[in-house]
Amino acid sequence: MGQYRHTLHALAEVYLSEHVAFMKSAQKTKMVVKRDILPHLPKTAAQDLTRADFAQVLVAHRDRPGTKGNAFRVSRAMMGWLHNYGYVDQNPMAGMRGPRPLAARTRVLSDCEVVRVWRLLDAHGRSFTPVYRLALLTGQRRGECARIQRGDIERETWTVSAGQTKNGRPHTVHLTHFTRAQIDVSAPYPCAPRCAQPKSGFSRAHARLMTYWEGPPWVFHDLRRTFYTGLARLGVSRDIAHRVVNHKTGTDPIDAVYNQYSYEKERREALSLWSSHVESLVTL
Repeated sequence: MGQYRHTLHALAEVYLSEHVAFMKSAQKTKMVVKRDILPHLPKTAAQDLTRADFAQVLVAHRDRPGTKGNAFRVSRAMMGWLHNYGYVDQNPMAGMRGPRPLAARTRVLSDCEVVRVWRLLDAHGRSFTPVYRLALLTGQRRGECARIQRGDIERETWTVSAGQTKNGRPHTVHLTHFTRAQIDVSAPYPCAPRCAQPKSGFSRAHARLMTYWEGPPWVFHDLRRTFYTGLARLGVSRDIAHRVVNHKTGTDPIDAVYNQYSYEKERREALSLWSSHVESLVTL
């Protein structure tokens, strides 16, 4: 038997502080552990937890496939780490089959729906409106938009640091006059001008927003897909679109090594084109 008889609730703190704290996904992983995993496990010694206990975690999220998948992946990683470092003698999740992968989403908002979303945010978006609109107008990820700081903006350029991006590469984004008008560039956090920290609580906020929406539902990430699809519809090449949204894929490996041109001019033109398109829709 292992020398540790602590509950997983206690050992999770060790895992989060000694391993997860150094990861880019630390905040999200901590939320999954504390919100989606621990409340559904018995407060017995981690050593005594069984595969059936973790199966109950998945059952608790059977109506939320995304949360279910995240809970499984984080549980497996946490138990694997605890086993590897001797906190438990066995990993009950070793070899456990995960939930079925989610089908790729294809939801794209039409121009008419873009207008309706804009109006919806006017009426019910509350303090989350700047994050939604920045994402729609620039195609950047929710976390990147929510965490934007005043120091990241210099005139019309928003620099997303390598530590903030998903692929670990720094990225610059052109902010048109119309886009900058949707945020408070003078505030410490332009998308949360009245807050001392970035906005959070998007799941609850979006669920509330959807109670006012009539028609096929959409999620935050669909704004990014709408932006990318919109660029294609406006004639922007796939290669430039990839670079605008900072996709790691879509670039030839050899080209990535030898072609160090930033495509700043082309990316700026693409963002301006989309911004003008959305502005023309919502200001009619």
